[in-house]
Amino acid sequence: MMTEQEKEPTLLRWEPGMEIASEKEYQEATNHLAKELLRDYTPEQLAVIAAQHVIYVDALSSGNTAAKEAIQIQKKLLQREALKTEIMIKNVAKIAKIVLNAKNKQRAKKGGDAKGALENKLKTKVLSDWEKIRKTNNNVQDFAKNRCEKYCKAQTTIASWVYGYEHEKRQKKQP
Repeated sequence: MMTEQEKEPTLLRWEPGMEIASEKEYQEATNHLAKELLRDYTPEQLAVIAAQHVIYVDALSSGNTAAKEAIQIQKKLLQREALKTEIMIKNVAKIAKIVLNAKNKQRAKKGGDAKGALENKLKTKVLSDWEKIRKTNNNVQDFAKNRCEKYCKAQTTIASWVYGYEHEKRQKKQP
């Protein structure tokens, strides 16, 4: 004689962790499980099991809401952190720009100081030449014109140096 399970071999037997891929499988597993429960439990026991599952599903649903709220809070925190990071990056860029500008100024000053030292040396040579020549030819413009190529300086620059030098000499002689 055939048992009830043997009469219905087409019904899908539900197992914990089983994946149900279609509506038909869902219906078959539900029907099979319902028959097993009716066979093994009284209606009162089934009512308790159903009540427990309703409460459990409700708890999961409210937990799901809490999880969604937690996710929203995390998103806001991440957005805030992203904004802080963006501000820090901008500030670091500003600080780097300030530091680089300061370094460039230092380099320019050093370069300017070096150039100034070379200019002073050159000016000293020009004025030394002027002192040697001025007794025989005291025309500043001729001197400047003849020396501009030798010293790689404009004629006006050389003339300006000589005029300034002569002016200082006259100032020193006056009481």
